[in-house]
Amino acid sequence: MKLPRLVMVVMLTLAIPWIGWADSLPTAVENDFKPLKAIVIGKEGDGWLIDAGRDLGVHEGDIFTVVSPGKTVVHPQTGEKLGTIQQITGLLQVIWVQPRFSQVRRISGTGALPTGTEVRRFEGLAAVFIDETGTGEQLFMTLRDSLSQLRWIGYRKTSGAHTVPADAAQLSFVWNSQGLKVLGLDQQPLRVYSAAGYPGEVQRMAPAKSGVPAPVGTATPSSVQTPAQPPAVPSTASVTAADYKDLGKLPVRSHIAVFARYENRLLLASSDGGSWQILDISTTPKVIARSPDLIMGQVVGLHWWQPEAKGPLYLAITMQKDENVSGDINPAKRLETTLYRLIQDQPQIVQSQIANMVGSFDLDGDGRPETLLGQDLDRDITFGTRIWQYRPSGDGVTSAKTEMSLPLGFPVISGAVCRLGGTEWPTPIWIKSRTLYIARKGKSPYEVSGNMGGSLALFAYDVNPTNTSSRMFRTVPVEVAPICADINGDGQLEIIATASDISMLQLPGLMPNIKKSWLVSVSYTGSKFRHQKIGPEIDDAIICGLTWDQNRLLLVVTYKDEESGSHLLMLEPTK
Repeated sequence: MKLPRLVMVVMLTLAIPWIGWADSLPTAVENDFKPLKAIVIGKEGDGWLIDAGRDLGVHEGDIFTVVSPGKTVVHPQTGEKLGTIQQITGLLQVIWVQPRFSQVRRISGTGALPTGTEVRRFEGLAAVFIDETGTGEQLFMTLRDSLSQLRWIGYRKTSGAHTVPADAAQLSFVWNSQGLKVLGLDQQPLRVYSAAGYPGEVQRMAPAKSGVPAPVGTATPSSVQTPAQPPAVPSTASVTAADYKDLGKLPVRSHIAVFARYENRLLLASSDGGSWQILDISTTPKVIARSPDLIMGQVVGLHWWQPEAKGPLYLAITMQKDENVSGDINPAKRLETTLYRLIQDQPQIVQSQIANMVGSFDLDGDGRPETLLGQDLDRDITFGTRIWQYRPSGDGVTSAKTEMSLPLGFPVISGAVCRLGGTEWPTPIWIKSRTLYIARKGKSPYEVSGNMGGSLALFAYDVNPTNTSSRMFRTVPVEVAPICADINGDGQLEIIATASDISMLQLPGLMPNIKKSWLVSVSYTGSKFRHQKIGPEIDDAIICGLTWDQNRLLLVVTYKDEESGSHLLMLEPTK
């Protein structure tokens, strides 16, 4: 059935990841940080449940204070009681949001939190306003007056990237040329607002390219922006690279491609979104297995998993499927993953619906992805906080809460974890909003911004699937996971990540305007990060898969010209 042209235009408009400009920046901030009281309604695991959720504008990462009445203030002349000084006895952070309730964890304070305990969002927290442009003093005074429940400790004017001591402020309002970014206790963004239309703006922001809208709340639309890039450190790395060597056109077109070295062969799992294949690319690429002729959904993720060195190889396939909402032209979507085991080159189903989305990781650096993690789809923040680890058990798998410490917003479906630069702790690495994030122990993540990532693999979902009067669609790119490799032979791992010049208009089923793609290398010396472009730019193509195998970089690139299809490229670094 053909849809009328007007209906198609409306559907495309809803799906485009376009961010609107805030009508009034101060009003948007006031709405997000206005006083909000909630009640503890019960214990849940290591945390508690409170009776405030998405419907009241609560988001993951929000901080609630446990407030107790303190000293009564009495007028010395009249004896009149003027009020009480509130005492903060604990801090709670939201880790899971539902429409009418949220789960919180304690981040400071001790003692019981019985049912009925009153908690207040952001109340009494120390806040600082950091002005990186010199134009934000009026905005600071407006927010200081309207958000009087915060304990403002000052206005600071800086000439560049800010630094806030961990004990100086619990909320940091950072004003720069892109807008206002509010950082929480861990210096991670809680809210981001556009500068456009505000009298104090320095530079009008461009629409977001990432396709990741801002959190849904009660405020006027706000915009998620690419964080400012830290000052570049001149690269002294000695690695260079010759031109790519084209190892041949693949027999299938690819939007996602993942490599696995198994039994002296190099295998490739590939998908164009509508089907998937397994190829042996040890010599001439050839297809050895295919998905069924009809698969009910869209493939958004592929991950190899080999939990034991001499054990079987598994393939986890994450798909997006319709939830078949009757009579709705924009049906709700769900993500689910099916796990296959490769038996004589043929994939056999081990278990269906093991998680919303999964990712596999090589934590010990031996080239084998021995760890499989699952993650929930949180419709507020997309990549939820509930993460499980899977282990083989008989003919199936078992799951348990992972013991790994992963940062808020880390996507298992497209992230990586490695011991970067010889560090003793595993370093989570991921790409989001065209920015490469590198988690650092005890510090805020290091950021490399500017056209990082770029993907043909997307999924879209309705943030409010049960509320027909408040529909909001979010389109999320599934980035190619960065890899960790010792490409210069110094015994230390570096990060290799993709970057691209790609149009912001990305819709499922439509090819975006791809101009060029390239690779970026990031090394860590123990005190500084250094990053540089490696290899030549690839015109009119996007990188869909990446691996380090036998001292060479292998890439799957897909050209926007369908006839050119997908090719396997090789890059051998030279020292």
